[in-house]
Amino acid sequence: MVEKLNIEIQSICNDLMEEAQTIAQLPSVSHLSKSKLQFSGGILGGIQEYREGKRLEKLMNAPICKGWTFYTYAFHLIDTAEDLVKKQIEVQNATTEDDDCYFGNVKLIVSSINVAHKAWFEYSPDMAWEGINVGDTKNVALELSVDTYTKEEFRKLHLPDGMSFPVEQQGNGGCLSFIIMLLIPTITLLYFL
Repeated sequence: MVEKLNIEIQSICNDLMEEAQTIAQLPSVSHLSKSKLQFSGGILGGIQEYREGKRLEKLMNAPICKGWTFYTYAFHLIDTAEDLVKKQIEVQNATTEDDDCYFGNVKLIVSSINVAHKAWFEYSPDMAWEGINVGDTKNVALELSVDTYTKEEFRKLHLPDGMSFPVEQQGNGGCLSFIIMLLIPTITLLYFL
């Protein structure tokens, strides 16, 4: 059973590294206006905001890797982290710290998710930090969701010495966790429709 799980973990991590390489080769994009003239408010500001919103929508929904869009890849990272952590918890429950896969897989999982996350983020930091509407939830930054949820998954593992993912205090009183829990079923439902 452990050998089978190790092979599955390795395969998923290899896929993540390939995806990261594919995404990293794409030219960076931004939905924000390149014009040095920025308008805040008024008719010109409204037009500029409308154009940026349309470009954001278009870029968020354009495929970037294996049919995933920038938007759906964020949730792919979260789902993959969850899947890998579940498999590794089984490995850690069936082995001891003396086994190479006990901590070795943890390092591989964290590294693979982080590399794919960085490639996704670098493709468009502006879009990653843009507050978007997901279902009934408004002003959600995908970057914050990916970062928070993947670290939450990593914390479930028995981590090697020197590796930690401290819980960061949020000024929103825990709203982010609530938002993430609302997002996952909504995104999953939308993905399969």
